[in-house]
Amino acid sequence: MHFIELDGSVGFKQAIETSAKKNKVIICGSPDDRDLLQDGIGINTDAQSILAEANTLNAIDWFNTQKSALPLEESEQKKLEGRWPGVNGVQHSFALANDIVTQQPLDTLAAVIVQCEHSWQVPAYLGFGGWNNCPSPAEHCALWQFWQHKYDARIVGVSGDVIEAYVNKPPCTREEAIALAWQHFLYCPDLVEQGEETIANLAAALLDQKVWFFWWD
Repeated sequence: MHFIELDGSVGFKQAIETSAKKNKVIICGSPDDRDLLQDGIGINTDAQSILAEANTLNAIDWFNTQKSALPLEESEQKKLEGRWPGVNGVQHSFALANDIVTQQPLDTLAAVIVQCEHSWQVPAYLGFGGWNNCPSPAEHCALWQFWQHKYDARIVGVSGDVIEAYVNKPPCTREEAIALAWQHFLYCPDLVEQGEETIANLAAALLDQKVWFFWWD
């Protein structure tokens, strides 16, 4: 595993192109984002043990356990679910391609080359997760294995607190998007609590959406 720098205009294109290859380009964002990620690597360095643990986890069971633990009354759950807002059809861009303050595209993107068979294994090799409400590296791997199988969702960007993915088969019906939105919320609650506000809003944003973004603090 080693770090490189790429032209900002083509960095994510290279990440997508290599997502099915052995040597995967994973975008880290700015040099500061790279440094934050580097600081975390080494805490959980035993990728094979992490992957072995991931293979003991069932994604659907994990989602069900997380949902059953939500301390919600019926009225609170209805408020969380929200009402279908309609779809604007806007395709999201990759957040790690832009400066976090100015939101302008970065001229240069930091990246790391990760050698692994499948993109869902990337969190194991980077030791990503396990702080605050962020799932453990093994949980990340188990959930991304499920999403890669179902949606062909491939991790293409990782910083110290962000994961981004390119999705080849995004949900194309309202029902499927709502089910996926619940999964995303249970995996990363801030998507709703500090962002979309309701499951319905998040689902509408996921419909036919090829870019997924997750952030934990």
